[in-house]
Amino acid sequence: MADEVDGFPLHKAVFDNDLQSLSRLLRKHDVAAKDKHGNTALHLAVMLGRKECVQLLLKHDAPVKVKNGLGWTVLAEAVSYGNRPTISSLVRKFRQQSREQMEERRPNLVEALNRINDFYMELKWDFQSWVPLVSRILPSDICKIYKSGANIRLDTTLVDFSDMRWERGDISFIFNGDAKPNESLTVLDNITKVFQKVRYEESEMEIEDEVDLLMSTDILAAQISTKSISFARAQSGWIFREDRKELVAGQYESELYTVHGLMLESRKRREHLSSDDLQKNKAILESFTKGGNFQNFDQNGAPVRRNSLIPPPEKKVTWEEYIKSDVNSYPRLGRDLVYKESSKSFKATIAMSSDFPLSVDMLLNVLEVIAPFKHFSKLRDFITFKLPSGFPVKVEIPILPTVTAKITFQHFEFRDDIPKHLFATPKNYVEDPTSYASKPEFLLPHDRTYLSARSSKFVKRLRKSQTIGADRLTVIVEVPMLFTLAQKKMKINEDLKSSLSLAQNPTLITDNAYKKLLENCFSVLTGKEEVHNINTLYNSKPDIIKEFYAALLSVAAEFGRNNLTKEDITQILSSTCNFPTQRVNVFAEQFEKNRRGLEIALLNIGSCLPHVTDVKWKIDYIVKSSMVDDSEGPLFRISLITEAYDVETEQKKLKNVNFTCTSQELQDFVYKLKDAVRHCTVSHRIL
Repeated sequence: MADEVDGFPLHKAVFDNDLQSLSRLLRKHDVAAKDKHGNTALHLAVMLGRKECVQLLLKHDAPVKVKNGLGWTVLAEAVSYGNRPTISSLVRKFRQQSREQMEERRPNLVEALNRINDFYMELKWDFQSWVPLVSRILPSDICKIYKSGANIRLDTTLVDFSDMRWERGDISFIFNGDAKPNESLTVLDNITKVFQKVRYEESEMEIEDEVDLLMSTDILAAQISTKSISFARAQSGWIFREDRKELVAGQYESELYTVHGLMLESRKRREHLSSDDLQKNKAILESFTKGGNFQNFDQNGAPVRRNSLIPPPEKKVTWEEYIKSDVNSYPRLGRDLVYKESSKSFKATIAMSSDFPLSVDMLLNVLEVIAPFKHFSKLRDFITFKLPSGFPVKVEIPILPTVTAKITFQHFEFRDDIPKHLFATPKNYVEDPTSYASKPEFLLPHDRTYLSARSSKFVKRLRKSQTIGADRLTVIVEVPMLFTLAQKKMKINEDLKSSLSLAQNPTLITDNAYKKLLENCFSVLTGKEEVHNINTLYNSKPDIIKEFYAALLSVAAEFGRNNLTKEDITQILSSTCNFPTQRVNVFAEQFEKNRRGLEIALLNIGSCLPHVTDVKWKIDYIVKSSMVDDSEGPLFRISLITEAYDVETEQKKLKNVNFTCTSQELQDFVYKLKDAVRHCTVSHRIL
């Protein structure tokens, strides 16, 4: 016990608010040392409100990004305490340390790239969803990657994909490993013929903007837990099971694996927020949705900054009580927690091939460069797991609760004739650093934090972000959009808009048919049986009814996923889709009536209807006798293991569907399933 009390002199000096002793001890003790609870001296200084100690520790380069035993960074604890000068100092130090870490890693990255032979590679991205008809409108993309020396170029048409929102374009991302840091990253817009350098500096106003955002939003921490991750060979066959193999892209012989034990753990804190803050945050989202700005300005046009919070009551905790407490069960030192955590399990599949000419380590070096694109960062995170032997030529991973991404390495070749001009900015392109007021956030590949790309014309995301808690983005003010949102005008897929416009013609879609189609629509989306037989609604043009019904399903699912208000829905249907007022009101009324059901149905993959996750079987042999002489052979006991969303527990639950059949009946069952797949595929193409 004596060792515990005296073993952390820096921490004790902070606890006692002994600035003189702390200054002396910093000359010979490690400023980054952690105590038994995982707290650094800077953690304690922030939680206890020791402002002078904080500044002294920062002068000695105390790490800001490090997490304690409970998974919280120093910056997270500072936001909880609420002292604005302290938060500002930590943000500046965090940026400085991130730049320094990046510069330390840069030579190794450049060296690793130079060791790889020059190549050209194509990756295909397909996004799929279980939500009815949504897969039909999800994007796909073929990314082209060129590598020459320490230079990498990525050509893509999918600029961003985040929370069911994506943006199309024709973008080239160029990394020049031999250039200076502020000149190494360039983004080209090949449509408007402009380019932009990705800068690393932040102005004082940008820093203070980030502090305002941190102090007014939830503290979030999210991570993928791989403690229980395992890779199991995927198998096929109903009777005689065998390991699945697949020829990927027509040339890579691969072994398929199912990934079990992936958990997304997220935690949220809001003890620093008042009820007014929560209301303001809602107003901010609504303002963003309409193209507004979240900042307040005074009469002189200067931004109104958020003040420090009143310090929490000082806790009567002694150093001995703190250090002698059980690990991570110490008395609360700062503001009392208002805390919520959740976890979700995910499944992934992966195809590993020994035929692919690139190694996993080589791929990670390439992905480290192009990780500013968020969907690529998710792929990189997944590949850092300890994979089976080979190269992951095809990966299917969940990137959103309702969306799975399938990434296929469909072409690769080493080349020594890659033109040098691909890695230079074309002479007819002009720099455009100031066109857009909204400043996006580019993911810094080396430390998984965010850097500013000034006024980017290429990745327009109306959000501000700052890293706290986890190693990556943890505080986001997101903008609810339907497909894409530009300024004050909601953009909907043109084909979908055309289908929805059928509502304008009462001779094609009668009021009675419209109401019944809506009732059917929400019944299907909430996992219930259709209320009306759609065959009775057909007029002389059944294809029109089908087309309009499919459009209703798509738009209702999107409204539900984005949790749009009644006013938002009314505005979109009226102004964008030109719905008659009476039909807008009927839609809004039905939506409000089914809002809770939609929320439940859209919570997670597989939450609308149970889906089969595995199959078990056993044989009951029939003994032939005089009483049973017409036996058709053994009976098979089949168990379909399904999972579905449980409304009461708000978790997935497993349920077995059991039946017994002969081998012939089993074959009939399989044929009927194949027939259903065929019909669904045909319907998918029609819609």
